[in-house]
Amino acid sequence: KLDEVWKRYLEEIKETRKGWDRDLNRYQVHLEPRFGKKALDAISPMDVQRMIVELKKAGKSPKTIRNIAELLNRLYNYARRMDLYEGENPLERVTLPKVSNRVVEYLTPDQIRRLWHVCRTYPDRQAADLILLALLTGCRRGELFRLKWEDVDLEGGWMILRNPKGGRDQVIPLNRLAVELLRNHPRVEGSPYVFPGKGGGQRVELKSPWVNIRKLAGLPRNFRFHGLRHTYATCLASSGQVPLQVIQRLLTHQSPEMTQRYAHLVEETLRKGAQAMEEIMRGILTEADPSGDFGVGPSK
Repeated sequence: KLDEVWKRYLEEIKETRKGWDRDLNRYQVHLEPRFGKKALDAISPMDVQRMIVELKKAGKSPKTIRNIAELLNRLYNYARRMDLYEGENPLERVTLPKVSNRVVEYLTPDQIRRLWHVCRTYPDRQAADLILLALLTGCRRGELFRLKWEDVDLEGGWMILRNPKGGRDQVIPLNRLAVELLRNHPRVEGSPYVFPGKGGGQRVELKSPWVNIRKLAGLPRNFRFHGLRHTYATCLASSGQVPLQVIQRLLTHQSPEMTQRYAHLVEETLRKGAQAMEEIMRGILTEADPSGDFGVGPSK
C-alpha cells in the first residue's frame, strides 16, 4: 500500500531532504485520503489525472499541483529503488500543468509600510520579527528558521547562514535596521535559535502568523513569504546604488573566488550594499512617520 511506502520514505527524507515537512503536508492533505490505502498497482493514470482535475477545480496553482504529483512520482521511484514494487508508474502517462518560473512578486512602498506597521504591533514578536528580518536581509525562510544566536554578531554587524540553498555556509552583513531589530528581539530562555519553534527547538513552519499578518497588512492573498526576498532584491536593484554582482552575493546566489588581498574591498562593498537597504527602508517609512521612530527599538 502507498501508506507503507510513504512511512519508509518519510524516515529517509527526514535526514536528507530540507523540505520534508512540506512533503508531509502534501501527503497528509492530498495523497493519503485518495491513495493511502491503495496498492501501488491499483493506482491508475486515470486516478492521478482525476486528482489533478479536482485540484484545479479547488483553485490550486499549477506549481502546487506539480509538487503534489511529483511527490507521488518520487514515492513510486523510491518503491522501485527499494525493490518494494516492480510495476508501472502511473505518473509516466500523466500530463502535469505547466508552471511559469518567471513570475517575480514584490511589494510596493505603500505595501511595505503597511506590512512594517502590522509587524511592529503584532503580538507574536517571534514571527513578526522573522518576517521583518527577511525583508531587511532577503534571507530565505529556512535560513532564518535555522539561525542561532551564536551565528549572529551584532557588534560586527554580520550573521552566518548555515546550510543555505547553495550548500556552503555564508556570512552576510547586517544593515543597522537589522542589527537594531535583532538587538531588541526577545530571546527564548534555553533555546539557541533566534526564532525558535515549539519547545525552543528549530521552527518548522510560519503559515498561521504569516497568513494573519499578510491579511492585516492588506497584501494579496497569493503573496508568498518568498516574495519578501524578491522585494529586497527589487529595492536594491531599483535604487541604482547597488551593482547586480553585489546583489547576487547578498542573496548568496554565488560566491566569486577572490584573492585574499582584495577580500577587504569585497566585504566593504557587500556592507555598503546591505546598508543601502536600510536607507531605502528609512525613505519608505519616513513618509508615514516623519519622527524616524520605526519601532525596532525597545518596547515602550
